[in-house]
Amino acid sequence: KATIGITGGTFKEDPTKYVVEDSTITKNEDGTFGVAKAYLAKVGETSYYTMDEAFHAVVADGVTDRTVVLLRNYTTGKIQNSGSKSWMLDLNGYTWTYTRTDADSAAFEINYANVTLTVKNGKVVSASMLGLIPSASSMTGTITYDNAGLVFEKVEATANGHSGIETNGNNTDDVVTLKDSTLNVPNGYGIYFASSGKVTIENSIITAKTMGVQVCSGSLNISGDTSKIEVTGDAVAKTENDGAIEDGAAVSVVNRPGYKGLGTIAISGGTFKAKDGNAAIKAYTWENKTESAFDNANGTVAVRGGTFSTAVEEKYCAEGFIPTKNDDNTYGVKQGAYVAAIVDSAGTVTAKYETLSAAIESATAGETVTLFADTKENVTIAKDITFDLNGKTLNGGTEKGKPALT
Repeated sequence: KATIGITGGTFKEDPTKYVVEDSTITKNEDGTFGVAKAYLAKVGETSYYTMDEAFHAVVADGVTDRTVVLLRNYTTGKIQNSGSKSWMLDLNGYTWTYTRTDADSAAFEINYANVTLTVKNGKVVSASMLGLIPSASSMTGTITYDNAGLVFEKVEATANGHSGIETNGNNTDDVVTLKDSTLNVPNGYGIYFASSGKVTIENSIITAKTMGVQVCSGSLNISGDTSKIEVTGDAVAKTENDGAIEDGAAVSVVNRPGYKGLGTIAISGGTFKAKDGNAAIKAYTWENKTESAFDNANGTVAVRGGTFSTAVEEKYCAEGFIPTKNDDNTYGVKQGAYVAAIVDSAGTVTAKYETLSAAIESATAGETVTLFADTKENVTIAKDITFDLNGKTLNGGTEKGKPALT
């Protein structure tokens, strides 16, 4: 059946139930009703009825104010592209609803290199993705959108498709930023970042089903005590080499040969939670559809703060930080260093301690307590263990160069 949609005109009877696009109704002195289409957005002091008009105005040459301000709620099935100029969409407290459901489309999409599209101050509900920085194919090869950015600030977003935000691995130096925002992806994963560049999550919340944020190239910086990434579901088996790996982790770091390489993964605050049985933070190498160990010898992953649902491996702690377990059975890191360790008969370190006293107390007969750092402690050894200074100094040593202990 056809539907009636009124955006303007004069009517004998009240047309309220047929009025669309937030058009306004005025009762005239003669008893008739006038309907006037409402403006959708403005650029500077000029108002526009359609987003297409506002978009072309904001990216026009010579424009000094490159901000589109929304004037009412807006529903569309059309992708909002960036165009060739960087600009800002101020939702102004209203809701932007994107209705297209195909898996490869997003409410906001970059279609030029060297531009940034910023969306702020409102709500976005997308039937597919929230944001996408793709690459494109042409008769002459691949078109890349390098040095491009998507920024969401003070935005409450829901992406009902298979993912929230994605970048393509062909691109170089792309940027994705969530600041004071929320991203809810109830049916898939939050952010998949495959291009080089940087993801910044600052005081923002991501809730997803199969993976929170995954970086296969470039850098990731998560900060702010109110940041939170939570994954509610299980991992999904990966059957191909390309594309996101839905591994169930809140933060996923993947070394993928052939990609542009990882930068620094820095976490200084926030809460990170995965479903029981899955890791809050996970790093690994992925090649030929196979997962293998991740080498963090160069400090790629550097955790300086945050609360995690699973233990943070020591090798992922930033220099000067060590893993901790909290009283509520969550995990974190803190500033500190290991002073001593217990070494078994095979020469393997079995446990590390922040004090020499704790190491000696925990050691059992036949084990060796090895000093890792100079320390000043009054300690007593009253068990059959070996104490190895390991070239370090206890209590400043004595004149004979031996530690002062009993």
